[in-house]
Amino acid sequence: MNRYFKYGAILLGVLAMVGQGFAQQMVTDEWTIPVTVSCGGNDNSLNFGTMVGATDGNDAGKDVLAPPAPPSGVYCYFLISGFFNKLSSDFRSNTTSPNSWTLKITQTDGASGTIAWNSSGFPSGDIPGSLTIDGVDMLSQNSMPFTSDKTLTISYTAPQNYPPETISKPGTPTGETSPMK
Repeated sequence: MNRYFKYGAILLGVLAMVGQGFAQQMVTDEWTIPVTVSCGGNDNSLNFGTMVGATDGNDAGKDVLAPPAPPSGVYCYFLISGFFNKLSSDFRSNTTSPNSWTLKITQTDGASGTIAWNSSGFPSGDIPGSLTIDGVDMLSQNSMPFTSDKTLTISYTAPQNYPPETISKPGTPTGETSPMK
């Protein structure tokens, strides 16, 4: 019994060390997705994405405040917490995943419209990331219809890359590696 425990502990240790060598690394590229909300003859242009140093709040020099609501016609913005909480461009940290944005579409007077986007700037990885708007895959589709005022959630998970393959070189201190050839 004691012998099985000893070999089991050794096997678990080896598996833990091997598993650590294959951990995926999050892709931290900056990216921007332009969005156009069209309704009742009005187009609203918005942007969202990731940026170095951005937060979930209103970041001066990164995020852009939405203009005031027009007296009539559709009004769209990204909603964040805080005092200045309506943005036309909303960027989040490029090192945080998962993340989400809240897109508000108001003043539609019950009309139908279209949300269109261009996701060509979304980063790629060995393991693809995801980008959805209320469950619609924004990476495989480029628009979706809507009717009436809406609050939509855009959800993001970063792509992942496998680490470069490395091996320990004989005679080198622990931790030094050499690219595999």
